[in-house]
Amino acid sequence: MKFHSIVISLTTALVFSIWLGLNQVIAAYPWLAVVLSGLISVGIYRSLSTLLLFLLRRVRHVKRFMLGPCYMQGSWAGFFVGHNNRIRLFVEFFEQDLSRTVIRGRAYHEDGSIHGSWIAENATIDPVRGKLVYHYETDALGNTFINPGIAMFDFQRAAASLPPVSLVGFSSDLFNPHKLVAFEDRVSETNLLDSTECLEKARSVFDKYRVHILAGSQQSPGEQ
Repeated sequence: MKFHSIVISLTTALVFSIWLGLNQVIAAYPWLAVVLSGLISVGIYRSLSTLLLFLLRRVRHVKRFMLGPCYMQGSWAGFFVGHNNRIRLFVEFFEQDLSRTVIRGRAYHEDGSIHGSWIAENATIDPVRGKLVYHYETDALGNTFINPGIAMFDFQRAAASLPPVSLVGFSSDLFNPHKLVAFEDRVSETNLLDSTECLEKARSVFDKYRVHILAGSQQSPGEQ
């Protein structure tokens, strides 16, 4: 992982620099070399790890650099073709650190009212194959139960070394196992809190990709 490679490289460079400064002391007391090497290496590694983790969680540019092609932090807006070919607009919020990607989503009816929400706590990102896979739990307002499901998306990206800018794929609920085609774009690297702005972003994504869905599903969200 890039994070550990950077920490190890910096630790090695710092230990070497300190070693040069302690050269005379080590020459006079050779037995100190073993003790000092262990203490210095562990101390520097832990300090650098703590500092980089702090920066990764608080500085967006650091997180983008560390995660590389896996970087998906922020707000994604789009639509899926629901049951009976109804278009549902949605927004998803990706929250990432080094070990986990959490996805929180909300879907809307054409009048702006909430259709439902979902959460995925175990998203798997495969930068080599350009895939995003996750299991989710969805809570539709019309249901009296929590419905689990699975989603699989393909990256749309300029190069394999870059993070995706859009996703195309499908989701499928356990209790209604039809594949629902979905398109989404990253619209911000931060979480958009204004629901009206989220809906406008999702409508723009629908207008962008509507030519790629079945003719029977191409009514606009306001025509349902």
